[in-house]
Amino acid sequence: MPDRPTPRAVALIPARQGSKRVPGKNIRPLGGHPMLAYTIAAARASGVFEAVMVSTESEDIARIARHYGAEVPFLRPAACAHDTATDLEVFRHALGWLAGHEGYACDLVVHLRTTAPVRRVALVDAAIARDRRHRTRMRVAEGGREAVTHYRVASKFRQHTLLDV
Repeated sequence: MPDRPTPRAVALIPARQGSKRVPGKNIRPLGGHPMLAYTIAAARASGVFEAVMVSTESEDIARIARHYGAEVPFLRPAACAHDTATDLEVFRHALGWLAGHEGYACDLVVHLRTTAPVRRVALVDAAIARDRRHRTRMRVAEGGREAVTHYRVASKFRQHTLLDV
């Protein structure tokens, strides 16, 4: 197991290859870069994450994610990569894999969706700051639509906080 410090905050970006409505949407070009690149850039620019990780079943998406500075320590199994897989299944797999293979755990997991490429870094920072102050379920709206949802996720590994930003 690699000797890796336990982070306090991790950005986890699910990026499945098999979209049925918009094939390849996570790596579709937008302004000269794959859509995934903007989510990785926002997480890195935030400065609050000890790790920015992408969960995918695709070697192509993994290669692109690494190119833009994200970690992809595993490929997601088919059981968590189909169109009816839930976010919770994806996050449980990722956190379980990290704990089991690398002894890696975290206090806060922030869910950043690839399909929201124009999120403001300030919103990510504000959501995390608010979570650290209140540690309760919260919702933050931006432009009339829900932009951040906070969840507590009990797992067999430890208590995690999950933010959907």
